[in-house]
Amino acid sequence: LVGTGINIVVKSGEHYGEIFGGSLGEEGHPDKAVISGDSYLHTEANANKDPLSGNIKFYGGCNLSQVTGNSEVEITHGTFDGAVFGGGKGVSSSTEYGNIGGNASVLINDGNTKGADVYGGCALGNVKGNTIVDLVGGAVHDVYGGGLGDASTAAIVLGNATVTLNGSTEAGATNDCKVYGSIFGCNNVNGTPKGHALVHVLNTWEREGQSDDAYHVPAVYGGGNHAAYQPSDDDDFAEVLIENCDNSIEYVYGGGNAAPVPATKVTIKGADAINHAFAGGNGAGAGNPGADIGYLNYHSQGSEETYGTGKSEINVLGGTVNNVYGGSNTLGYIRTHAAVDVPEFPDGYEPKCDLHLGSVHAGGNQAEM
Repeated sequence: LVGTGINIVVKSGEHYGEIFGGSLGEEGHPDKAVISGDSYLHTEANANKDPLSGNIKFYGGCNLSQVTGNSEVEITHGTFDGAVFGGGKGVSSSTEYGNIGGNASVLINDGNTKGADVYGGCALGNVKGNTIVDLVGGAVHDVYGGGLGDASTAAIVLGNATVTLNGSTEAGATNDCKVYGSIFGCNNVNGTPKGHALVHVLNTWEREGQSDDAYHVPAVYGGGNHAAYQPSDDDDFAEVLIENCDNSIEYVYGGGNAAPVPATKVTIKGADAINHAFAGGNGAGAGNPGADIGYLNYHSQGSEETYGTGKSEINVLGGTVNNVYGGSNTLGYIRTHAAVDVPEFPDGYEPKCDLHLGSVHAGGNQAEM
């Protein structure tokens, strides 16, 4: 048992490897080097030394051990590739290592990390509480509300998974976070949040080097990437909420990428420009098995296993959206119900920006239902 909490600040230097907010354990002994309490890992600028750089993987938790409390990673400095995990690191085919007993969170406040993927959860480990990813400054590549699994290991989040993209007025922040990849509400490869999955987009910003007509964020998904969303509540759903008028996103999906979800809800309250908005998921691309709503293990490959309500729903209240679909993109079955709703505003509601719609389809894009 190690201490009652760990606090690590990394200020400078060129690193190639892994940095942990917790301790190093030993495979075969999951109770060795446990952190009793919380762990916190923070990168901080230091003008008197070389800047932080390299190919680095940051973990808020332990390597081959566990944190009984909460874990947190805050990135406020550095130029690096690699990855950032709110939780710890485990091993393949085991769920005894790298776990977090409370919540796991990541704050990207600054730094040029456009080559780094961000995970709210663990790599091959579990989080017993919630995962929270806040993107308020700097740059990132792909972002996941959940964790990273592999073919034999599911990284589980027992609570909710929330990703928020927004600017910050905190001291030292650049007030924007540029997203060079995609944002996912759930996991990568394997595993799932067991609570609610939400991606909340408040503001997006232009990426460096992009053409003038390019969208700020390539894609947003409520679900996972090749990882099925399987919440504990049969009535739960993957959710994407987009508000304010400065958002620019090329693709919005309520579901996952080559991954099923039980149900979806997309709400667009405002946007400067959204090219394609799907209530369903993304089944486009060579070798993509589809993005089903309410079918587990890919209906396109013969699975009849059902779960959730099987409903996909998209509500558009304001903003400019070129193409709206109630279903999925190219391949993805909606089991029970698909809907596009442009509702009347409730009493007292005033949209922040005018509504401009292009083509609207209750079904999907080249996707059977």
